[in-house]
Amino acid sequence: VRPAFDLAWKNEAGLTLQSRIAYIPSPAGTLEFHLLTTGADMQEFKYALNSLMLTLRVGETGKLAFPELSDKL
Repeated sequence: VRPAFDLAWKNEAGLTLQSRIAYIPSPAGTLEFHLLTTGADMQEFKYALNSLMLTLRVGETGKLAFPELSDKL
């Protein structure tokens, strides 16, 4: 289980903001991800954040390694 927190509040201008903070433990240390967006865009950006977190890999040496993506996307 990876700890994560979802927050929602209204700023001084009355705009609803939402935030997700997620922590992923790894041999390289704890990685922190923070998403901050308006309430209307939260679902779209949560999907993007989850996709980003799923691309992380740790190599045998404990160093973070990012999979190479095709430039043909």
